[in-house]
Amino acid sequence: MGKIQEALDLVENLLDGTEHIKNTIELLGVGYYNDHNDCKDCEVSSLYILGQYIELVQEEQLMKLCDLLEEMK
Repeated sequence: MGKIQEALDLVENLLDGTEHIKNTIELLGVGYYNDHNDCKDCEVSSLYILGQYIELVQEEQLMKLCDLLEEMK
C-alpha cells in the first residue's frame, strides 16, 4: 500500500471517529437534559470515557498520520 493511500485511510478513520464523538456528545446532551435524578457521577464518568476515546484517537491515528506525512516530505 502506498503512503498516500495509507494517509487517506487514516484520514477516513479520523472522520469516522470524529463523527462518532459528535454523535456521542449529542446523545449525552439529550440524556443529561432528560435526567431528572441529577446524576452528576454519571455525567463525569461519561465525559471521562469520551476524553479517553479522544486521547486514543489522537495517539493512534493522528500521530500515525503526522509521522506518515513527515516521511512524505
